Amino acid sequence: MTTAIELFDLQVIKNNRIILDVPHFQIHKGQVLGIMGPNGAGKSTLLKVLCLLEAPARGTINFLGETVNPGLGPIHLRRQLAAVFQEPLLLDTTVWDNVSLGLKLRGTPRPQLQDQVSYWLNKLNIEHLARQHARTLSGGEAQRTSIARALVLEPEVLLLDEPLASLDAPTKASLLEELAHILQSLKMTTVFVTHDYMELPFLAHRAAIIDRGNIIQEGPALEVINNPNSANVASLVGVDNILPVQVGASSQGEMKVQIKGTGTKLFGIARQPVGKEAYALLRSDEIDLDALPGPQWNAVEGIIKRITPQGAHIKLSLDCGFSLNVAIPQKKYFLKKYRIGDSVTAVFDPARLLIVNK
Repeated sequence: MTTAIELFDLQVIKNNRIILDVPHFQIHKGQVLGIMGPNGAGKSTLLKVLCLLEAPARGTINFLGETVNPGLGPIHLRRQLAAVFQEPLLLDTTVWDNVSLGLKLRGTPRPQLQDQVSYWLNKLNIEHLARQHARTLSGGEAQRTSIARALVLEPEVLLLDEPLASLDAPTKASLLEELAHILQSLKMTTVFVTHDYMELPFLAHRAAIIDRGNIIQEGPALEVINNPNSANVASLVGVDNILPVQVGASSQGEMKVQIKGTGTKLFGIARQPVGKEAYALLRSDEIDLDALPGPQWNAVEGIIKRITPQGAHIKLSLDCGFSLNVAIPQKKYFLKKYRIGDSVTAVFDPARLLIVNK
């Protein structure tokens, strides 16, 4: 695959502190890459470097086949970039004027400008807002305008900095679906930053998890979500049971682990040596309650301590001698009429219990 952007031995240093340290990072042409990490991890700094707006203290950036000096790079390369931010940052004028601004600044002939602007207004379902003033737009309409303003430039590389973060749930879901379709059809090299791991499989081919300025896991988006390589990554991709364990002997092809501070032993998927301290990772929606367990399934008794609505699921927090979160469908919850204080049995497949190094 052709490389669009490649970073070598890159460091960004501020106030004598390394805030970004990337030995090597590569984005292929036509690839959509999602970047996730906690606040202050270095996500925005990495995006600025990719935008050629942040000059690293050391390292090399190869952008579309050229080695460039970050900061104010060559204008012919900067014109190959477009960015969309969490806040739309629209001018105090109409939707049409906002979307057409970049083309006007580039001296695009009027017939071509009108065709391109009309196309993207229609594509983002805001053609009816063309003459409406930006200050009157809803959050979703404003962000659609911002995305149209970027895409109308037909950039080689599109950078998205949490473009859906400020939207309400229905608007976010609708725009996420449309944006995924657009990126898939354009095959445009795209880097987007998000706090929501659920956006990754819809938008991204690959995902990179960044923490304390370091990329700690990178790979196919679903692989990163389903097989986090550490407790840090697991917490970012929605794993809500992260249990300290000690690896025990194997039995019938599976490893047995003991939860620290308890006598509870579970079967799981582990590659660590016997005696190794580790973390067991288990998603709450991969656990069932009071169900007939399969062969060699784990079964743990507990008492319901807390009940919390969670979208289409109900989250139950159990005391099993250790804390265990279980998410069950609303239908089952209301059918079983679970209450705080009830004794229940949590069952789950050992294949769902992933053991990672501490």
